[in-house]
This record gives sequence, structure tokens and C-alpha cells, in this order.
Amino acid sequence: MRATQELKELAARIADLPDQELLKRIASGAFAESAHRLALAEAQGRGLDLIPVAPEESEPETVGEAWQVVRRFASGTEAQIVARRLEVEDIPAHVATGGVLLTDSATSDPGAGAARLSVPASMVPRAQALLRELEAGDLALEGESESPATYTDLSDRRLFAFTGDPYYVEADRRLRTGAQLAGFNFVAAILGTTWCVHRKCYAYGAAVLALDAIAIGLGSGTAIPWATSLLLLVARAGVGVAANPLYLRRVNGRIAALAATHADEVRLEGALKAAGGTNLPAVIVLIIAAGVLPALLRG
Repeated sequence: MRATQELKELAARIADLPDQELLKRIASGAFAESAHRLALAEAQGRGLDLIPVAPEESEPETVGEAWQVVRRFASGTEAQIVARRLEVEDIPAHVATGGVLLTDSATSDPGAGAARLSVPASMVPRAQALLRELEAGDLALEGESESPATYTDLSDRRLFAFTGDPYYVEADRRLRTGAQLAGFNFVAAILGTTWCVHRKCYAYGAAVLALDAIAIGLGSGTAIPWATSLLLLVARAGVGVAANPLYLRRVNGRIAALAATHADEVRLEGALKAAGGTNLPAVIVLIIAAGVLPALLRG
């Protein structure tokens, strides 16, 4: 429901844009991924012609060898990141931008997308092989730590910037490919409310605390000595199953909201890191409170 409301608000803001401003943003790639399709639909609904507003950049001139487009991207930012990764592997790469933005993610079809990534013709097979490795997440510099730039997919990069953990990127990929579950989160199952607070999911933390209290209450009301432990185990198993889908739904909603207000990808990444991540001080306070409060109540 929250994500739907955010999309409605985003569509309303796009609808308020004048024709020329709307066309300019579409053609320049200023819209974030979540807003791009809405902007195209709005322009088409107004009967506007989607014409380029920026001149096409030519491929670099080389002596004795032609350059070939190996991939097109929705934004120049994505293309530049991938170009730098290819250059690390000693493959010269050039990014040319201009034209109407046609897609909202990287595509293997060289005929679609606004930013063109080209390499020398002799290096096309090697470049394509490395691009496949990048998409599979198998290519990284030796000793290089994970960072948003490690990912070529825009959604993956933003999710990593927010969560700071590749585990949740992989879990989100499973959900996007139609998987019913996003994996069992053992940390959430074991730590319960502490995990929720650490991940800044305070409302979920309160819900898990209430679930634990219900399990303890039901167990203590029976004559079976191990009933409380069994009910707590079942409750925490449910937490482990539900943790990833609930957390990712919240995270993706926050990412969509921030992306709608940050056209610049670099600034968006900073905003995602600030809004996401973890809250260790809150965990410390929670642990201290859990130890001190029972003593105060007994006193």
C-alpha cells in the first residue's frame, strides 16, 4: 500500500511538469528508474513527440580499428561504471550519450538504451564475456570490498547502497525472479527484536517482541514444561521466514521514495546510505535496557 501511494504521488508530480521540461528530463535521463516509465506514459498520453534534445556523441576516432557498441544503458552513470570496470581489465571503453531514454535497465540489445558502451572491435568477445561475468556478480578486483559500483544493475546497486550487505541484494534478486521465499534469515530468527532494531525496522521489532510475549504467555499457561520453548522456537522460525520479504518491501519503498526526489545518482547513493544501513547505538541501548529493566522491576 505504501509503495502504491508513493507511485501515485510520483505520477502526480510528473503530471505537473510542463511539456518542454518533461521532454527534456526524459531525453537527458534525469529521471530515476522508478520514474522513467511514468514519465514516458505521461508524455505519450499528452501526444508529445519524444525527440532527442542532446546531440549524439560520436565514437572515439582510432587508427586502423573500428569501435563497436557492446551494450546500451538507461543512464550514462551505469555505462560509465561498467566502462571503468572494463578498463581495469585492460579493455579500452568509451561511453556516448544522447537520444531518448528507451529502457530503465541495462540491456543486452545494442539497439536499445540512451548510453552506448563501445570497445575496439577486436576486443568485443572479451568485453562481452566480462559483461556476462559482471551481470552474474562473479567479477571483482582482488581484495576489492563490495560497493554499489560492484553491481551493474541499477536496482542492485541502490539496494546495496541502502543495506550495505550483498546478502539482501541476492535475496531481492530471488524475489524479483518469482521465488516464493527470499531465504531463511537465521540472524533475524536468532536475534529477533535485536535484528529489527539493528536494521532500523523499529515497528517490526515491536511486533516480534509482542510475538515473543504471546508465545511465553501461552507456554506458561500449560502444564507441559517445554511448551514455552517450543512456542518460542515456532515463533522465531516464522520470523526467519518473514524477515527478508518484509525488510525488502520496506527497503524498496524507501528507495523508490528517495529516487523520486534525487535525479542525480551520486547524491541518491549518499541519501540511501544515510537512510539505510544499521543502528548499532540503538542495539546497545536495547541490550542495556533488557538487562537493567528487569532488575529495576524486581527492586
